Amino acid sequence: MSDAKASYTQSSAVRTLQKAPPEEAVAAQALREPEDLRPGQQVERSGYRRGFQSRLWAALPIFTAAVLALLASSLIFPFLSENHDEPVYLLQAEALRAGSLTVKAPAEDAVSFRPWLTALRDGRYVFKYTPVHAAFLATGRNLFGSYRASLALIAAGLTAGFLLLAGELLRSRRAALTATWAFLLSPMVLVLNSTFLSYSSSLMLLVTFAGLLLRGLRRKSLILLALSGLMLGFGFFARPLDAIVVSLPLFIHFLLGVWKRPDRFQLVGSFSAGAAGPLVLAGLFNETIMGSPFSFPFSVLDGLDSLGFGLRRLVPGHHTFDYDLGSALTALAHQTLWLPAFTFGGPVLLGLFGLYLFRRQAKGAERALAWTAVTIPIAYLFFWGPYHTGVAAKWGSMFGPFYWMPMLVPLSLLGTKAWSELRARRPQRAKLVAAVMVFFTAGGIAQAATSNYRVANKDQDIYQTVAAVEQARRRALILVPSFQGHWLLHPFPSFRNDLNLRNDTIYAVSRGSKNVELALSQSDRDVYQLRLIDRGQDREVSVVPSRVVSAPTFDVGMHIVNTYGRRYVAVQVIRGWEVQWAVIDTSSVKGSTYDLTFTLSADGAHGLDWRAGTFRNKQFPLGIAAYFSDRPDFRYKQAVEERFWHHVNSAGELQLLTPSEVYKGSGTARSMRWKPVKADPTLKLEVTPRQP
Repeated sequence: MSDAKASYTQSSAVRTLQKAPPEEAVAAQALREPEDLRPGQQVERSGYRRGFQSRLWAALPIFTAAVLALLASSLIFPFLSENHDEPVYLLQAEALRAGSLTVKAPAEDAVSFRPWLTALRDGRYVFKYTPVHAAFLATGRNLFGSYRASLALIAAGLTAGFLLLAGELLRSRRAALTATWAFLLSPMVLVLNSTFLSYSSSLMLLVTFAGLLLRGLRRKSLILLALSGLMLGFGFFARPLDAIVVSLPLFIHFLLGVWKRPDRFQLVGSFSAGAAGPLVLAGLFNETIMGSPFSFPFSVLDGLDSLGFGLRRLVPGHHTFDYDLGSALTALAHQTLWLPAFTFGGPVLLGLFGLYLFRRQAKGAERALAWTAVTIPIAYLFFWGPYHTGVAAKWGSMFGPFYWMPMLVPLSLLGTKAWSELRARRPQRAKLVAAVMVFFTAGGIAQAATSNYRVANKDQDIYQTVAAVEQARRRALILVPSFQGHWLLHPFPSFRNDLNLRNDTIYAVSRGSKNVELALSQSDRDVYQLRLIDRGQDREVSVVPSRVVSAPTFDVGMHIVNTYGRRYVAVQVIRGWEVQWAVIDTSSVKGSTYDLTFTLSADGAHGLDWRAGTFRNKQFPLGIAAYFSDRPDFRYKQAVEERFWHHVNSAGELQLLTPSEVYKGSGTARSMRWKPVKADPTLKLEVTPRQP
């Protein structure tokens, strides 16, 4: 009798579950025994144990993500990555810790100390990016004394937010954990979690928004919906485009879900109230920095760095690029090709995701989330960043299609759900598929790690050479070569100054003749010049002690050896626009030597039979050169030249930054090809102040 009654009760429960509305069915499903309990296992004493084990399994991927971020950041990126936005975020975090949104620029030589991706406005450096990501970095630094600890916190937060979303969407603890592991082990996530770039922290806000939105909708919780709006608001403040394209399908799903409810205005109002705070903060920030609450500082450096087609440029002085539909499609193809290599499971997971959608299994929130895999690539067709970083800079092997990072969310969730369904039907085949996905993932991780390590550590010899000066604990100014405009932190992200330029060693970007004035203004510091000389696959790095020598007149002694065997020999002096040259031999042979003396002052060189001309580069350093040619007009020539950055002060004195730099060149007057050398026996030069 009792068995029959139990059977009847169980059958009634099944019928009740089958007739229940979808939401009640989900709740009833949640009340069933956990799927990892075996038949016959006792449950009376295991309630607390199951809860503890559940929390432990949930904490494991979160803890793993934090550890992996710390290890990869320290081992692969000790000098930061090839993306030089990283040191900008770190400097912005330092400014926030000091209680400021901008950094005060020096009263003089502000351009020499200008950090990468900052604009000089009203005596302050203004950052290109909003301060949301920098605030996360500053928080980790304040709590744990290390910026790398911030990466662990962000990685843990991103994983926890994804796990929340996975639990709400998949409604299965095992499936949610499977999706979470697939997401955090994606090569793109591992790489970006290990850098100080903003993509992981932005996505952390967005996945947390999505998870809280679905949970708040299911529980009809005004608090959870308000928190969801708060996360989306800060996500918009951090990266507006990502927030719009990710949230739009989910927000439409939210509105459709509450539209017929009597409490719809309360639910929508609660969500809107949560989002209002960050949006107001964003408006106030934009008003403070840009003068308009609706203008983000992304284009503060250059109005050509924006959405849409047409002429595009990162910063003034850089190459201008005409971004058109063809370029956008090229970038789309490039991003698509790199996506499998930076996704867990590679093409297998992408295939499972496509199969799940093809069978029209995605419904409700799943369908809304799947739409983000469409909105993201479409939105980024109208931004030239993927073309600039992926096609032009060739960063695909290092970072993958990192602008598409939010796409990994639906790919991981629905792709692993398709795999879980395969495992339920055909477990052996699912194991084989899992093994293939692990194989692809291991290859992607290895490729990303080696590519990043090779490029991120290419300047290790430079940093080690400079470290010797830093360890001497002297007050030093190091002039850093300018390769890509007058910017610090680009291309050497580890050469960072503190906010007030008070550390023992400070860095300034080399600005030609401005170096002389800068060195004189830093009279309490020893001045050094960082010099790089390429030698094929190797290069010679040196930090050269330098000083400014001033005098009305200098005596110049030249010892020249004709090592080229050319017939005609001449000397030349270049000062800004002015050129002076003198032919010293018209029948020279190889090995001939010449010893010349002349004087040099602010008005030119004297003492030889000089002829005058003009030069086309006013910013060129003062150059003293020996030229060799087989033609009397020196149309094609070879040369060795020593160059000094120079300045003329108010007293009319010529000021030289010594020692000089030696260059060898060959070619025509309009197309000379120069390369720096440490020394050359062709020319020995002595430049000494004339004693009164």
